[in-house]
Amino acid sequence: MPRTVLFAWELGGGLGHLAPVVPLFARLRERGYRVVLAARDVSRARPLLGGCGIELVQAPIKTNKAGERVDPLRSFGHILFNCGLADFEEFAALAEAWRNLLALVRPDLVLCDHAPVALVAARALSTTCATIGTGFCCPPDVYPMPDYRPWLPNAEEAIRRDEDRVTRNVNRLLEEWNCDPIDRLGQLYSGVDECFLTTFPELDHYPQRENGRYWGPLGLPMGETPVWPEAEGKKVFAYLKLTKDLPGILRALQDHQLCSLVYVERLPFRFKVHYQSDRLRFASGPVDLEA
Repeated sequence: MPRTVLFAWELGGGLGHLAPVVPLFARLRERGYRVVLAARDVSRARPLLGGCGIELVQAPIKTNKAGERVDPLRSFGHILFNCGLADFEEFAALAEAWRNLLALVRPDLVLCDHAPVALVAARALSTTCATIGTGFCCPPDVYPMPDYRPWLPNAEEAIRRDEDRVTRNVNRLLEEWNCDPIDRLGQLYSGVDECFLTTFPELDHYPQRENGRYWGPLGLPMGETPVWPEAEGKKVFAYLKLTKDLPGILRALQDHQLCSLVYVERLPFRFKVHYQSDRLRFASGPVDLEA
């Protein structure tokens, strides 16, 4: 039986969570591993896999948009608060789904990108588990978790209160599962077998991290060869999302007389008609950044 690696992608949108690890999947397959990808968005994941023998399944994710939310976000704990862990019943349902998925796949290793509930399930099953990412999704084990916006009025009391609520829900479920509790939320991340920080210390989102092991950026999978506009000027490649701010960003690229190549996933055709010019061109797919 081949050894099995389950990659868990639970939170976060866009290609940045998955694209950097696709070459890793290919290497694992070459070495005889079974690789299962539990993806937040299977429709985005499938085109990147390129038929390389990776098993694709839907990750259990929060779909209920109702409920209490924190705004503005001030810490990683607030992200977990907004993503289902503040409501015990919702969190418990997601965690049970993850635990059942792990029991079905029976992985030798769970590799978590941005997958907090998968971390809880792996902890309950005592499955070998690692985190991987550029640092943001692998917070340091400090209490309270660092404030993302320290320039705003002090919010430590609210950060502690909301983080404690999430921790209580995690411990309530761990108790139901006859597992040891955690003392603070950061222990979910410090308690893994390995944390692969695919960045450099200078670019870590958490400068207060101690004893981090930095592996440097992962290579990106091959995309299309970039075809730049013929206009002169500094070249700018932009990977953007379809948000309300997109028109303003595109206008700024045009106004600064830059030679811009832009990739926006699922871009409506009307944007291409309106903004493409001799200075700005839209790529039809992910771009090979090393070309």
